Parts: sequence; structure tokens; C-alpha cells
Amino acid sequence: MDRLLRSVGSRTSVFDSSAAFLRSYHTQTISCLIVDADMTGVSGLRLQRMLADAHIPIPIVLVTPAADVIRAAAYAHGAVAVLRIPFTDKELLSAVTTALTSSERDTMNQHG
Repeated sequence: MDRLLRSVGSRTSVFDSSAAFLRSYHTQTISCLIVDADMTGVSGLRLQRMLADAHIPIPIVLVTPAADVIRAAAYAHGAVAVLRIPFTDKELLSAVTTALTSSERDTMNQHG
């Protein structure tokens, strides 16, 4: 995913866990977060809920082999897309584009 997103001009950061992301969040500018729902430790779905509860509006693309099972919960907590693993490059890029459009719209609403 990192290589694909960089190939289309995106700047990326990769974190090996939710905890690593949370430790670095204050130093990062995040426009979109791609999260594996099945991460060990704090799961991707739990991370999404934590960010929503803390009113941190980062558009999230959730990836999981169990998309049908968690789709409703993911959308309820603000995911902009839920992709079933395996997904295509085109599906990922489309979801990221949707997330970035959502992020830009939220930024304009906050400052507009």
C-alpha cells in the first residue's frame, strides 16, 4: 500500500501498531488513515472508535477480510470506506480519494 500510494504522489507514514500511531499523532498531519481492522493490541475498529470519541476527525479506510461483519459498525463510527481483503489497487485508490475529499470538505467547513 505504501509503495502504491507513493507512486501516485501521496506522502505516507507507516505505523506497526495503533499504539505507534497514537504516540506519533501529535507530530503528524494526517489526511487519511488506512487501518487494518484485525491489528493486534488495539484493533483497527477500536482505534477508529477511540479517535471518534476523542473528536479527532481523520477519515478512515478500514481494511479487513470480514468486511460484511463489521461494515455497519465501521460506518457508524465514521469510516469513509470499508474494503474487503484482498482488494485491488483501484479499490484502495478510490477509497483514499474519497477519504481525502472528505478531509478537505471537513477542513473547509471548520475554517469556512
